[in-house]
Parts: sequence; structure tokens; C-alpha cells
Amino acid sequence: MFDPTRRRAGSNPIQEGFNLAQQALVNLNGDNVVTAAGAVTEMTNIGTGGAAYDLDVVAGTGANLKPHPSGSCLLYGASGDYLSTPNAVANQITGNIDIRGDLTLDDWTSGTTQMIVAKDVTTQRAYRLGVTSTGTLELGVSASAGNITFVYSTVGVGFADGTRHWVRATVDVDNGASGWDATFYTSEDGIAWTQLGDVVTTATAIAITAATSNVQIGALNVTQQRVLGSVHTVKVYNGIDGTLAVDFNAADAGNLGATSFASSTTGETWTLNGNTFIQNTGHQVVHSIGSAGLESTAAQTIANVGTVFATARSSIDPTTAQRHIFDAKIGASRWVGFAATTSGAPSIHQGTTVNLSEALDAAAHVWTFQFNAGATSKLTVSDIGTATGDAGSLGWDYATLFAGLSGANTWVGYIGELIVFDYALSDSEVASVQAYLASSNAI
Repeated sequence: MFDPTRRRAGSNPIQEGFNLAQQALVNLNGDNVVTAAGAVTEMTNIGTGGAAYDLDVVAGTGANLKPHPSGSCLLYGASGDYLSTPNAVANQITGNIDIRGDLTLDDWTSGTTQMIVAKDVTTQRAYRLGVTSTGTLELGVSASAGNITFVYSTVGVGFADGTRHWVRATVDVDNGASGWDATFYTSEDGIAWTQLGDVVTTATAIAITAATSNVQIGALNVTQQRVLGSVHTVKVYNGIDGTLAVDFNAADAGNLGATSFASSTTGETWTLNGNTFIQNTGHQVVHSIGSAGLESTAAQTIANVGTVFATARSSIDPTTAQRHIFDAKIGASRWVGFAATTSGAPSIHQGTTVNLSEALDAAAHVWTFQFNAGATSKLTVSDIGTATGDAGSLGWDYATLFAGLSGANTWVGYIGELIVFDYALSDSEVASVQAYLASSNAI
């Protein structure tokens, strides 16, 4: 256990907070997860409590609980999950074109085509790039608004499921020999490219149609060929290694829950549709769209007093239902990490509920739950407020994350880290852990 007498004068509060966090009974974070088919099946404890506090039983729909890398847009693959930007002169490319994408797919040979980017809607068809059911790259270009010609890489990408890579396709619309050429590439950094298979030549030079459709990422025509995974960056150049015309970069979205944002380089506005989410904490988190949670399978008792920290963001209006970051119990008694009232006010509960007077928003926050078994119990949500009062004096044993103990009241949004101490930290210790989490999670 952390001994405050060992701290040296003038010590760095961020490093001090890190040391504290490492010595917590429970320390769970999004960088220590186990996945299957892209879904989280276990969140591993790196604290002193050991494996007994691993949360490894999925309650509800496991496919709704996914790892979410920083600087990416998470796509659950449901109908209507995609990003879009309107038609513009800049994205009406009629000559040579260069399309690139940086993405993590749950399955690179999924049995269905997954569309990276497409300016291709019904009778307004121009260009598109996707990954086929067998892991080859598919490029489509249109010489007339109602038709499109497809070519494919001669070999598959060969990537392991759940891994991140760049892919690229270029079109030389006139190769000087009465035809047009498509060349495919892969990369690990988006700088050094390796040609994928052979150049694919099609007879008769073309001009790509100046279609008026919008540009979509993660799906074709809203509902088809949907991506299951994360998209970090998509770039479309007018010309091979030419002028950057379209630039989606998830990092441009910040971490405030925005549903639309502007490209920092090319200026177009990107809109998130359906269950598409972007986070920029600087590390991986675990994200839920609801109806899913994780449970501990073994018990370790914390009797009455303890301190819990979390970094989390709600992705929906919290006034729609109670939603728990965590829940824990001994028998029928409970520690509750968040039970929103219909006013959207966060709360702490150890037999009695103490609510903040302020409502929760959709930004990321550091949460501090001080279960002090008396009138000094306190909930603090960074940039929102603090509530102090007698929350009761119950204990902790089995626990759930992203849901209440019954599997209901599920959190919609992400959790980056959960830290549990089996004693009451001092105010200075609390402040140092808060500072560490605020820094390390880019809140």
C-alpha cells in the first residue's frame, strides 16, 4: 500500500499520482483488454488486487462493447453507421486520383466488402475504395454517372484481424497506351508504400465523372458494405501524389463529443452518423453503445471505505435513463458509481444517494468517488462540480463495469480507466491522482 511518508518534498504530482495508481487494489484501463471478433471479453487488472478483479464476464450483448483506439472513429457496422461530407468542387476529381486510408478492421477477410470511402450514390457515381470479402482491395471509378467499373488488387492484403494498416489505390486515367492503370499499395506508416500485386490495366482511357454525391466513409450509400472497426484517416488526392482534396482525420474532432467538425487541412465539414464515435484521449478506451457490461467472477471485500477514480465520457443525453459507470455489492449492499437522475445529475451511492446539482454533458471527465462512510463522502466530476454528503456505509465485493449489477442501466460511451483503493485517500493524494488522470488521459 502507498505510504505517504515516503514522498519527498517537491515531488512531481503527476508522477506521484502515477505511483499511487500503480499501487491501487484495482487498476483497469483500455490498454489492457482481451478481445474476440473485435469485442471486449476481458479487462485486466494491473493493480495489487490481482486477477480476482479482472472483469471478464460479458453481461448482455458483447458485440456492443469494443476497444476504441485514440484518434479514430469507431464503427459498429450497423446500418446508418458512417461519416459524410457534402459534395464540393474539390472532391469532384475527374483526372488522376490517389485514395488512401488508415484503418483497423475487426476482420480483414470478413466475407463481405467493407467500404473505406465512396463518392458513389445511385446515379451519381464517381470513385470508391474498399476491402473485399476475401481481403483484396476493390477500386471503383465511373466514366458515366450511372455506371462504375471495378478493378481489384491481384493479391490480398494479408493483414491479421484487428490490426491497423494503411491501404492505397491510384488511378492513371490515361496510361499513354489507350488504357488506364490502377495500382494498389499498403503501408505501416502512410509514408513508405509497398506495391500490392500487379498494376491492373483496363482498356480505353477515361475521365472520372464529376458526380454530385456526397463523400461517405465507412459505408456505401448509407446502409451497404459497412465497416466494422476503426477508421483513423482517409485522404483523397487530385492527382497521384497530387493536391490533397479530401482529408478526414479523426484527431480533428477533439474530445468533446462533437457530432460534426471541420478538417484542419482541407476545411470540409465531417458529420458522424448512427453509432459512430471519435475519441482523442491519447490511448485506447473501451466503448459501449449500451446493453453490455463486464462482471468480476471472483470476490475481494472492501468494507465501507474506499476511493474510486474513473475517466469516462457519456455519448448520449444522460437524462434518458440511469447509467452506471460501475456497480459493486456485498450481498444486497452496493457501491454505485453513477446513477443519473432524470435531471442528468451524477451521483454517488453507498446506501444513500448524493447527487451533484449540475447535469452531466457529453465531454470526457475525471470522476472521483470518495466512499468515506459518513458525511465527508464526496463525488467530484472534473469541469462539472462536486457533491458532499453522507452516502451511507456499505461495502464492495463483486463488481460490474458499464452496467448495474442486474445488467441494466448500461453506460453509453467510453471508460478509459477505473482505479480502486481499499482505503480513504487524503485530499492531497486525491488531487495527485486527479492530476495524473487529467494529464494521462488528455481530458
